[in-house]
Amino acid sequence: MSTTDNLWGEIPSQQEVRAPIVILREQASKLGELTNMSLVGNVQITRDYASISMILRIIVPSLDNYEYDVLKATHEALSYPVKVYDFNDTLATAKSWEPIKCENEVEFIKVVKGILTSETTHKVIASLLAQTKI
Repeated sequence: MSTTDNLWGEIPSQQEVRAPIVILREQASKLGELTNMSLVGNVQITRDYASISMILRIIVPSLDNYEYDVLKATHEALSYPVKVYDFNDTLATAKSWEPIKCENEVEFIKVVKGILTSETTHKVIASLLAQTKI
């Protein structure tokens, strides 16, 4: 038995809020389901001293694993606020390479949905799917 005192106090349990990485991984998985794995979603995670970055990308296995980056989300130790970079610059509120700041899960989902359902993203998906038929 350890005689060391617990200086942490009571550790909080997992929050009910879904973190951005969870939401992006769910959508990456959903893309594979929707396209019968012709297109595969992937979330690449990188980190630096103070922040975590996630890039949601589309991978086309039949095109030698061609990759298309859709969006990037970054946050610090706290999951929110999160900054979203729209690589297609499809949202009317987005200015080229300026992030969209989401204060909470609801705002994040709205922004991600806007990017994923945009005409530009759907054109890219259609084109990539057409190339898998070759």
